[in-house]
Amino acid sequence: MENVSDNSLYTREKIRALNLSLSSPKEEARKEELENFRIDSAIKSLEILKTENVGIIADTGTGKTVISFIVILVHKSENKNNRTLFLVPRRSLARQHEKLFHKVEKEGVTQTAVFIGGVKKRRWHDKEKSIIFATPQMFMNDFYRGIADIEYFDEIVIDEFHHSQGNYSYVKIAELAKQYNKKIIGLTASPGDKEEKIEKLKKSSNISKLIRAEVKRPKKLQDVVFAETDETLLLIEQYFFKLFSAVEKRLEQNGIFLTKKREDLGQYSLSGELSILAKNIQYQLLKETELKDIEKTIEKMPKFEEKKWKALMWNVVYRKLKHAYAVCISESYFTFLSYVAKMKVDNTKASQKILASSVFQKIICLAETYKNEHPKILALIENARHLYRLKMRAIIFVGEKVTGEHIKEIMNKKVPISEVAFGGQKNMKKQLEAIEKLKNKELMFLISTSAIEEGLNVPEVDTVVHYSMPMMGISRIQRNGRTARVQTGNIVFIELNHPIDKSLFWITFRAEKNMNEILKKMNMTDSQKEIISESEITPDGKLVLKENFSAIENIYNLEPNKVKILSHTKLLNKKRKRKRCLETLDMFQEKKTLQVIQMNEETKNFPIETKTNCLQQLEKPKEILIKDKKKKQSIFSIICSFFKKIFKFQFFVN
Repeated sequence: MENVSDNSLYTREKIRALNLSLSSPKEEARKEELENFRIDSAIKSLEILKTENVGIIADTGTGKTVISFIVILVHKSENKNNRTLFLVPRRSLARQHEKLFHKVEKEGVTQTAVFIGGVKKRRWHDKEKSIIFATPQMFMNDFYRGIADIEYFDEIVIDEFHHSQGNYSYVKIAELAKQYNKKIIGLTASPGDKEEKIEKLKKSSNISKLIRAEVKRPKKLQDVVFAETDETLLLIEQYFFKLFSAVEKRLEQNGIFLTKKREDLGQYSLSGELSILAKNIQYQLLKETELKDIEKTIEKMPKFEEKKWKALMWNVVYRKLKHAYAVCISESYFTFLSYVAKMKVDNTKASQKILASSVFQKIICLAETYKNEHPKILALIENARHLYRLKMRAIIFVGEKVTGEHIKEIMNKKVPISEVAFGGQKNMKKQLEAIEKLKNKELMFLISTSAIEEGLNVPEVDTVVHYSMPMMGISRIQRNGRTARVQTGNIVFIELNHPIDKSLFWITFRAEKNMNEILKKMNMTDSQKEIISESEITPDGKLVLKENFSAIENIYNLEPNKVKILSHTKLLNKKRKRKRCLETLDMFQEKKTLQVIQMNEETKNFPIETKTNCLQQLEKPKEILIKDKKKKQSIFSIICSFFKKIFKFQFFVN
């Protein structure tokens, strides 16, 4: 940034006079560069705030929170009564930001307060507290009670303002700030992947101008570890397809006809050996929009009509199966089994229908038998061993808490090298303790859900591992920001060779790329160009080692639009036929409920009370299956001949 005006020089001197600590000890090598970057960004923000509200876009770890502190303290130096409401999306962030603020302000003159759940005395009007760190939900709750008011503050900082959409409390607070003409400072690393979204976000946050604060950062080397689908997973998928097809048929029987015509899958048979499938069924799940259309159709049906309630129940069955399918394929068998245990406890009619299915029981049996042999789990453990040998600390992102606990249990069998960090009030203390352990190098791996994706002051790690694919481009950007702050970092995707993982990989990849292109198009970049190179994604999934960085620098200095990504097929462009299986019409008949898996709370294992004979059936040789088929045919022929004789006898008597 080039600010040569007298005003900017005066502001710079004023900031220097505040004697602030604008860099951490780890950033000592780049101390002058980073401090100048943060001061320059703050000066630009202060200029805009004279007439407009500002949104600061800066990558995770570059110090956008510190930039906002500089702005606050400059305003405080100009007006000692200046008060700031600093809003954060998570409770744990409020404590961390307060702690960081007192590190930035060396002298500690400014008094602060944290208003989150558990804090009983919340005096929003207390003028002695110049900065109040709070969640937007807490402020709005107290606002409706008449305890809090936006008039008590001169400026509002909205951290992670990309949340400012829909019914989120940020939107209402921004409206209040506009009514009372209060200044707004927005902070985010990822405003959106479409220009329309960014404009909509600006409007909902009451931000008129965005600035892109960029600084040179170390390289991020991206790598993909492919987990191949094995025979067990393919077989489980086939069983799920049968169940989905059966539910679709039930919906049609109750007056819910799908918008797109689906061809019948036809009957198929499994060979005697588990490793060979005589025929793979191709099926595509109903999308969320299609399921919502079904729900709208059900709502329009007359209340007294019996089909309405049956259709509603089958719609719930489909949704439950869809979630079970997703966690079984893309998370782990252990996660699937824990969901099965929950279904048994909830005791709803939809759950009972699913659990009573013999096909679903076969899925349970296979998942229990191969509980620790999910392809993604095996791929993760192999790469975790590699990282452990190299003494490279990592954050492993998962989609489900149960998956995280399962991975931790596997990793900590011999030595406690990993810990979990989940969101929520109950887990907040444990979360902060785990982050502190990682900071003190007491842990090698921190396993987390989306709880630490954004905002939290997490120490830099050598590697970010995406065990579960990020659901949105914003999540991908926030996760990746946890590495490559001071030194070169690695980003590893554990990708199952399956459309679920592949599609999410490419959707978020394009979203991230689109956002960077839009920000450049909107002319928000300054003269300091960010240097972030991505590695070629190798088919073998080998991690690029530290000692090899110098040897491959020429390979990784690629332009963002010329990054090569190998061994991927463009599955998103393929249109597969949607089909239904005829063989599954009686799959959900009312039958004797089978014994299901129960969770043992002490050991967290999933023993089966009465083991089904699905594996025995699957492991039968082909000749035995043929004999069984012939036996069934012979019994059928005997019955037919018996009835023929009876009819002939009656005819003869008459």
